[in-house]
Amino acid sequence: RDSIFAEALGLPLRFTTKKILGHTIHLAIAGAGPPLILIHGINIGWGQWYPNITDLAAHYTLYLIDLPGAGSSSSLQYATSHLERDFVEPIEGLIEELGLRNVRMIGHSFGAWIVSSIAARGRIDLEAIILISPLGFSSYVPPSFYPITLYPTAWLLSNVVLRPTIKNLQSVIGKMLNPNAVLPNEFWEYYQAVITSHAHPFLFIHRLCSPFRMKHELGLGRELEKIGARVLLILGENDPLLEGSRVASEAQKVQRLVAKTYPHTGHVPALEQPVQFNQDALEFLSSI
Repeated sequence: RDSIFAEALGLPLRFTTKKILGHTIHLAIAGAGPPLILIHGINIGWGQWYPNITDLAAHYTLYLIDLPGAGSSSSLQYATSHLERDFVEPIEGLIEELGLRNVRMIGHSFGAWIVSSIAARGRIDLEAIILISPLGFSSYVPPSFYPITLYPTAWLLSNVVLRPTIKNLQSVIGKMLNPNAVLPNEFWEYYQAVITSHAHPFLFIHRLCSPFRMKHELGLGRELEKIGARVLLILGENDPLLEGSRVASEAQKVQRLVAKTYPHTGHVPALEQPVQFNQDALEFLSSI
């Protein structure tokens, strides 16, 4: 699955794996310069960042991580997983294993929750972070997602109604994007290969939810006040998963915050508006 984007990008990519706290973490490395770590959302894998890699790699050494249960990293039983033990601590351990200092991080959705948690815990020296459509700022789940919060429905949709064909993935992920967003065939081929090796995104989303709301363990609350790094928050104006006003209000707890909202954009701004995102990310990171 790595080769799908490696060939399309035409950019030198190095791949490696590290054993961290019982997980095998796979990552792609590209570019040169200060370290910039990118954490994808749900279980998409590092390929989520394909339209951002070339521009960012011109200025930074990118560490594009496959989270446990995604990409080419080891599989994970979502039902029995512990969010801090299986996601936050392994990424902290990976950063230490790689010997990285003066780190910058970008995270999307659940990946932004991981980045926020690492920043609040203070074990890793972070200079700046970019949070895209972050979870953990609100317990809100839109009514259209209520069925996925119930296991029987999530299982039925994942295994019978919306099996991971490319057509079904386009339907599932497409609901999170602006209707005018067009993603290339390579992305859908990559994502189908990821899901075939791991679990359906509905089962991962279900793990993050209690009935009709996000799980309490995702709530960052007062932890946001502990984030000392500079923060760029990016939201999509038409995000169907998050209520931007709730997220923006909670984000005021962050000490050093810059916030942007992209018009005509859904839950994945870096995919939907890559030119604008790349420009904003580089401008913000260069100001550190």
